[in-house]
Amino acid sequence: MLKLSRTLMVLLLSLTFVGFITADLLAEEVASATKKVRVRVLPNIGVGASTPEPVEVQTGKFQIRVPFRIAANSQFVKIQIAATKLYKADDPASPTPPIDVYTDRPAFVLPANGNESGGSGDNKLAWVREITLDDREGYETEVGTFESSQPGIFNQDVDVIVTWIQANNDQPVGDYVGLVKMTAMIM
Repeated sequence: MLKLSRTLMVLLLSLTFVGFITADLLAEEVASATKKVRVRVLPNIGVGASTPEPVEVQTGKFQIRVPFRIAANSQFVKIQIAATKLYKADDPASPTPPIDVYTDRPAFVLPANGNESGGSGDNKLAWVREITLDDREGYETEVGTFESSQPGIFNQDVDVIVTWIQANNDQPVGDYVGLVKMTAMIM
């Protein structure tokens, strides 16, 4: 009888063990959930510049075309230009008189694929105030609104043309250096 009880007990334990394994396999369920996620793309803008071609001048008015690039995820941008006087040897402390920005002529802003959409629509920004930029005297334009012909973005080259006037027949020979700054803003 003891042998039968042992056999019965081993058999019962084996069935119980197999039952737990089988129950675990059969009881395993798969569950999942799905949820929408959302991201908000914020306005962003970047401005870069290339080195303009050097200009040679004796006297009179002259223009320099400064190449910029704007990359914005908006079709409309606001643009403002600042330009400084040109200082001999790139030294604002030089005793040599600087060459002045010719503020009677506006700055021209020429997007490759767009135009000024506000104001007069002529791509001209008038000089409106004196400023200091990196220890250099200069001027700043009004702010203009420009629209890209690219749908939904403003990603293009934008040339800026600034005029200076060298009115001094006795201006010492040498290299004169100034700054042109473009500020672009998302609307």
